[in-house]
Parts: sequence; structure tokens; C-alpha cells
Amino acid sequence: LQIKRDRNPSVIVWIGTCTTEIIKMDLEGLAPRLEAEIGIPIVTARANGLDYAFTQGEDTVLAAMAAKCPEKAPVMESQKQERNAISQLL
Repeated sequence: LQIKRDRNPSVIVWIGTCTTEIIKMDLEGLAPRLEAEIGIPIVTARANGLDYAFTQGEDTVLAAMAAKCPEKAPVMESQKQERNAISQLL
């Protein structure tokens, strides 16, 4: 895909607009297939103004982003070794 070549994003955020709602574009259905194809996480959120107020749209986007976050932060190998060294001293 051109966007992957040109921009090399770490994540793509698709925000549904009035237009995507009117033409019944299924962003949530398309995202997993495209995500698997290009190897970039895609966050989808409806913030179209048809169903929600502006602030509800903001909340929807934030909730969609939070759903993609890992449960725990990954631990780097150097941190593991440091913790192990400290526990050996104790």
C-alpha cells in the first residue's frame, strides 16, 4: 500500500464520518482483514455526528484506542536481568 511505503505508520486510525455512515461502509469489518494484510494495527471509531454528539465521538475514539493497548507494558530483557540481579542480592 502507498501509505505504508510513504509514511510507514505504526498505527492507522480510521474515524467514521457522516459519509461512511451514509454509504454503509463497514470500517469495523474491513479493518481486521486490512490489518492482517499490511501488518499495521488499525483503530476504528465512529465519530460521525449522526449518532453521537461531538464529545461522545471523542470518547468513542479514545475507547477504541484503549482497546488496542496491551494489558501490561512489555519488559525489556535488560530490565529482567536487572531485577534478577537485585533479587539474587536479597
